[in-house]
Amino acid sequence: MIASEEKGFIYLVSSLGVPGVRDEITTDINEIVDEIRKYTNIPDAVGFGIKTIEQARKMTEKTDGVIVGSAIVSIIEKYGDNANKPAYDYCYGITSEINKL
Repeated sequence: MIASEEKGFIYLVSSLGVPGVRDEITTDINEIVDEIRKYTNIPDAVGFGIKTIEQARKMTEKTDGVIVGSAIVSIIEKYGDNANKPAYDYCYGITSEINKL
């Protein structure tokens, strides 16, 4: 019912628990995406624990996008006022890898 009423995109949660980066994501995203696409064709993006470029690449093999909020917050926390370049490099690395797909 929710999927059929959605207007923007569907945010898929990659892991149960609290937000934050994860070393490993074990949720079967493919199964979840297959189920959602039975009811809607709007874009979907997976987030909640995505940390590495490899995780982002793997998640976007099946989904339309990836959300890396906590990883960027961690960069800002680490570098403070000097976070612009590291955050840019991180995001550029992820988008470059995803665009190869």
